[in-house]
Amino acid sequence: MRSMPPAIYVGTASSAELPLGAGQSVTRSITGPAFLSFNAAGGSATDLMAVVKNLAAALQGASADPAGAAGNALADLKTGLDTLTTGQTVIGTRLAWIEVTDDRRVNLSELRSSEEADLGSTDLATTLAQLQETMTVLEASQASFSRLASLNLFDQLT
Repeated sequence: MRSMPPAIYVGTASSAELPLGAGQSVTRSITGPAFLSFNAAGGSATDLMAVVKNLAAALQGASADPAGAAGNALADLKTGLDTLTTGQTVIGTRLAWIEVTDDRRVNLSELRSSEEADLGSTDLATTLAQLQETMTVLEASQASFSRLASLNLFDQLT
């Protein structure tokens, strides 16, 4: 029989936070030890890779009771897969939260743009027409004022 080398997790033991804005953040991922490690049926801590190795050894007849060892390994494998499924659920929930936050950000941005357009926008053609009308009235008022200012009582009497 050929001996298998042990599986080794190569990664970090921590996961960074992803800022979502408005003081909210979410953990980017789950580390390998967090989703690969679990408590086996006997209560001992193990990881999914060790369980797979034990199952392979049991199937190769490396124990006195291969069927019993394979059954125990399969029970532990089910527990490990349940732990892995829980990790996938956590990641899915985080992804859903990111999508909700992003949708909220987009909706608020659209609402803000709409309110800005309703409150502060101007119709350029209408504004220019009103300005031209105001300028014409101003010029007419200034012209009539200068004519009235040049008149005096002596000019009217003579």
